[in-house]
Amino acid sequence: MPTAQFEYAYDKNEAIYVLEGEAIVTPRDGRRAVRLVPGTYAVFPKGLECTWDVRRRVRKHYQEFE
Repeated sequence: MPTAQFEYAYDKNEAIYVLEGEAIVTPRDGRRAVRLVPGTYAVFPKGLECTWDVRRRVRKHYQEFE
């Protein structure tokens, strides 16, 4: 059961590296959902609209870029 669920729209490109926790990120455009766990590296493109289902509190390093 998610501890939190929220909608998010990226206004910049963002690269993340997950340190702890777990979340499922589901794009609204029908692309495949991504499961984030410790050790995951992911890049979310500018303009992506998605739903975050946070299963365990996520701690991450991130970098926004153009």
